[in-house]
Amino acid sequence: VWRLADATIVHSFSGSRVSFSADGSRLAAGGGSPNNYLAVREIPSEELVNSFSDGGGILSPDGQILATGFNFDGEISLWDVASGDLLQTLNNGGEVRTLAFSPDGRMLASGGGGVDPDSTIKLWSVSDGALLHTLFGHGIGTRSLDFSPDGQMLISSGTDVGYERSIRFWRTADGTLFKTLDPGRSVPSVAFSPDGSTFVYGRIDGLVAVANTPTEADPTCNNGVCDPGEDCHTCPTDCISGTGAAACGDGICQPAAGE
Repeated sequence: VWRLADATIVHSFSGSRVSFSADGSRLAAGGGSPNNYLAVREIPSEELVNSFSDGGGILSPDGQILATGFNFDGEISLWDVASGDLLQTLNNGGEVRTLAFSPDGRMLASGGGGVDPDSTIKLWSVSDGALLHTLFGHGIGTRSLDFSPDGQMLISSGTDVGYERSIRFWRTADGTLFKTLDPGRSVPSVAFSPDGSTFVYGRIDGLVAVANTPTEADPTCNNGVCDPGEDCHTCPTDCISGTGAAACGDGICQPAAGE
């Protein structure tokens, strides 16, 4: 862990995943293998609060809940940090690659794909484990997720059908797609700025870019018009009629088929 003011290392822990609480008073570090426990510590004292053997995970904004489940079996666990008690178990339906808490801690987003074909993004209620929305877009895999500071938008990066790379913005209230951007290369990580007006993404070729957060939705999505090549999964109301409607399962809108 580095101090930004003078680029000094102030803490060092083993493992492959690190997550802070929103105020920086707690840190979860470790994971990477079943034998490398994930430890939650007070910062700056490094006093151990609790440890968990469930791979890697992330802390809720208030530091009271730990979400674990970076695995291939699709199981996500929510733990009470202080007691170590299991609060909820969620079934992602396939490999879990990325997790993110909403700023108020009420929602958890999970994304998967890769080895398992379920590459959807799911939004969960933290309090009762209920599935709120399933987001279809990254047809092959989701790599990174982050909520906007007001919790009204979710940003994701991943690989789409045809191995095209995209950054997508979603409305969290109803799970609808707001905007799709083409970053040019694979993007392992995306994040909003503290005020949400910009976002940053890192590409696999080493490029790190800062861009303005979109304020206008894609005009062609869910407008009742089937545009050639449009993604039926993210714009479902545009691909529901015609002789070829059943073919929408392939994910691509085909006007010539009557869709």
